Amino acid sequence: MASNPRGQQVIQLSIAVGVIDTIAIALRVLARCNDGARLAFDDWLIVASLVPFYAMIVTSSLLVTKGGLGKPIVSLTDKEVRTLLKVLMSTMVTYSLTITSVKISLLFLYRRCFPTQVFKRMSMVVGALCIIWFIAAVLFDIFQCRPFTAAFDPGLAFSNQCIDLQSFYWGITVANLLLDVIILALPLRVVWALKLSKQARVRLSCIFLLGSIICIAGVMRVVSIGKLKHQDISASMTAEHAWSQIEPATAILYACAITYGPLFKSFRRRAAKPSTVTNTASCTRTHTRKGVYSMADRNWRHPAYSDFFDVESLYSVPQPPPPLRRSHSNEGNSANSTRGRFARVIRVGGKSTIIIT
Repeated sequence: MASNPRGQQVIQLSIAVGVIDTIAIALRVLARCNDGARLAFDDWLIVASLVPFYAMIVTSSLLVTKGGLGKPIVSLTDKEVRTLLKVLMSTMVTYSLTITSVKISLLFLYRRCFPTQVFKRMSMVVGALCIIWFIAAVLFDIFQCRPFTAAFDPGLAFSNQCIDLQSFYWGITVANLLLDVIILALPLRVVWALKLSKQARVRLSCIFLLGSIICIAGVMRVVSIGKLKHQDISASMTAEHAWSQIEPATAILYACAITYGPLFKSFRRRAAKPSTVTNTASCTRTHTRKGVYSMADRNWRHPAYSDFFDVESLYSVPQPPPPLRRSHSNEGNSANSTRGRFARVIRVGGKSTIIIT
């Protein structure tokens, strides 16, 4: 390893992002448990994404220790070059599986936060495109040469019997970058259609725009692909492989970071004085679609934003709240008349108000 410092940096980077993403996912699970909620499908999917991501760390180590990644190709033996080409093929599979599972997890998370029919249809279309991208990437990677064994032959891997490796990487990465931009823009359209104050919409948009770091990593990978040289693939591929590790790592980190709202609320609650907590808990109990709610019940979950923010501070409406609409039944059944309807919390003049619609 001492004679291959660039390869050693690749291994260190892989281990570092693996540790960071493991902590990030653990905090996401902790946030869900702290909020008193069960793990949803998107949570399980982001946890499952660690399996191919850990496999990427293993393949990175094999590329350096067995394939000579980071060294000039003239210093490698024929066996090392063959090993390099074989592990590169498996690396593309693990990369595609990791990035696709994170994308699908994000889409299911967005569906849970914006449960409208239009958004569900849009997310289904984008999800289908992600799966098509994954299938195309894996098939092109496996059948890039004819015959199949030519992909591992140093004399044939860069001949006309195989797809040009640089063009293949460019096509896969650019298509993946376009999908990242689409997924990044999906919630912004819904956010700015909500009847919220401009400050609240800007706040939401800034949170979702944190995902632009994934796009930045994708752009950097596109740039690094342009520096690949077939004559010295082992040395010129170091930067490209490093960015292929960073891109899925930032995607996992973003998918977890936007769910840390319950953790922040828990920290604020513990830091608050007991008198403050007592004063904010004065509110009459009201029936909602999912049961009984009071301001003292901190586990009440808004169907759209409970994963991200404190609902009471999110809704800020300048006009006074509209009157409650009740059914024609007697006053004694007024509580039952609100059952089965949608309840939301708004904040007017520093006071929280419950609106039944």
